[in-house]
Amino acid sequence: MYAHVGDRLIAEGDAARTGLIVGVPHDDGSPPYIVKWLSDGHIAMVWPGDFARVVPPPSYPRGGRRHREGHWSLDSGTDASAAESSKAGRL
Repeated sequence: MYAHVGDRLIAEGDAARTGLIVGVPHDDGSPPYIVKWLSDGHIAMVWPGDFARVVPPPSYPRGGRRHREGHWSLDSGTDASAAESSKAGRL
């Protein structure tokens, strides 16, 4: 099981026990996760059980790219060669 900040954790397959993953201490996205439970706002470190699942957000911003830390950056719409030309002052 692997997760990113912003994913949802559904514990034991019960949608009523859903939390927002607000922290992923391991670089590879493996458990444990720091979860804010949606039902009461309680924040806890969680080691998911066998029947838990991680669900990514329903959609990402159009043209956006998600980084490992869960932060967003917007694509500029330029390719790498145009970016390099811009840096060199040729555009």
